[in-house]
Amino acid sequence: MANRLFDLPQQRGQFQMRGVVSGVQRNNFYQEKKTKNGGDFRSVFFQCRTGKDGAPHNVSLNGMTRDKVYFSRREDKAKGITKDTKEVAFKDRNTFVCPDGYNLIGVHLGLEQQASADGKPENIRKTMVEYDACKYIAENIKDDESVFIKGSTEFSSYQGKHQVKFVPNQISLCKVPVDFDADDFEETANWEQFMVFTGIQFDKELGEAIVSAKIVGYNTIEDAVFYIDPNRSDKVKKLMQSMKNKLKPYTSFKASGYMKGVEKVEEVVEDDGWGESNAMERQSSPVERKMYITGIDSSTFDTDTYTEEAMAEAQAKIVANEQAKVDFGSKKNADKLPFDMDDWGSASAVSDDDSWV
Repeated sequence: MANRLFDLPQQRGQFQMRGVVSGVQRNNFYQEKKTKNGGDFRSVFFQCRTGKDGAPHNVSLNGMTRDKVYFSRREDKAKGITKDTKEVAFKDRNTFVCPDGYNLIGVHLGLEQQASADGKPENIRKTMVEYDACKYIAENIKDDESVFIKGSTEFSSYQGKHQVKFVPNQISLCKVPVDFDADDFEETANWEQFMVFTGIQFDKELGEAIVSAKIVGYNTIEDAVFYIDPNRSDKVKKLMQSMKNKLKPYTSFKASGYMKGVEKVEEVVEDDGWGESNAMERQSSPVERKMYITGIDSSTFDTDTYTEEAMAEAQAKIVANEQAKVDFGSKKNADKLPFDMDDWGSASAVSDDDSWV
């Protein structure tokens, strides 16, 4: 892993959802590739619909071969057990005899079932590193299955667009199938995230507040947008007013809420007599996945760590590092030109429940 460019603490987030699987039949559901360094890489991508209304959420997992895997042991002061981690060669990950109390650090899976002592089906629990988990998921998960998924949120930017990925560390079959039409159905699509607040404004057309924030990653600072629906409840409306009147920019905190896939409505364009629009320029994604804030943990308010000056300094280091990569690449190409002229390269809303339902 690359060395950190700055000292600001990384801001982490989590999600959990319960819903119905889709997308298993797509061409990009499971892929195996080679990395630029020649290593083996696997990925799995599917969707989970968490409610009767709204679009499903994307879930993706990547994994590659690496040098080491890790087995950890939790601390138990009452029993005199200290926290510990054992390092094991990647090639020995499935043959290593794990000592009592140690567990592989990886993805918890429960996608196969067997009969329990009372004859009822129960999930077969497995833990795998991401590389192995991708293939296992591809071989066992099916469309229309009801699953519980829990994991981490990852904010990033690609070609100027901000995006968030939902990366699972647990996927389990539900004991009871999800029934969106049931009288007691309650949608589960929740998240919690540490963030740096930068502003809030009310959009009259949407009838919602738009919250701008920054998420400090390992070596990145990502811009992010969240929403507040004041019509959800009086408490949420009061939250929106408190953020507007009391919060100063560059205050950090842990927020929580729910997420929703909203179908985008394309504007009707009047026929100008010159044929159909260019298919390549049409909207590539008809769904906007919105993260709504419903609460803030006031005990996490911090106005000292992520100051405007500290954030600007970190951002400057990120920019300098990117420029150094460009300069280094240019120098390498310049050095090569006399010898190889044809080398052109290539282009807590989230619960602590870890019972594997």
